[in-house]
Amino acid sequence: MELLHVVADPSDKRVTDVARACLAALGTQLLSIKKQILEFDRQIMAWHRSDETSRRLRYIPGVGSDAGYRSGCQYCRSEGLPIGAQLLGLDWAGAKAALKRGQGQARQYQQTG
Repeated sequence: MELLHVVADPSDKRVTDVARACLAALGTQLLSIKKQILEFDRQIMAWHRSDETSRRLRYIPGVGSDAGYRSGCQYCRSEGLPIGAQLLGLDWAGAKAALKRGQGQARQYQQTG
């Protein structure tokens, strides 16, 4: 946010005009995304408050308050993975192998952490 204030001040000569224009455009996108995230968070919390299972999960030790609304992910489908795999240039086998490697690394981190 401090950088955005510098970019917004045309009299601040620490940033060139070209960099100022680029950073201003990126700053606009950043603020828009932050606004969207806040709105999504509001919607998720409203759903969490209205879902009995989500509310009950909140009180399980070690699960915490945010895992309750994550329980809705059981309804998410994995069809999005091929798109992500294609974007990364991976085939299904490569995507599954990358996912298993990441899960193994996370498991190893949890055990040592």
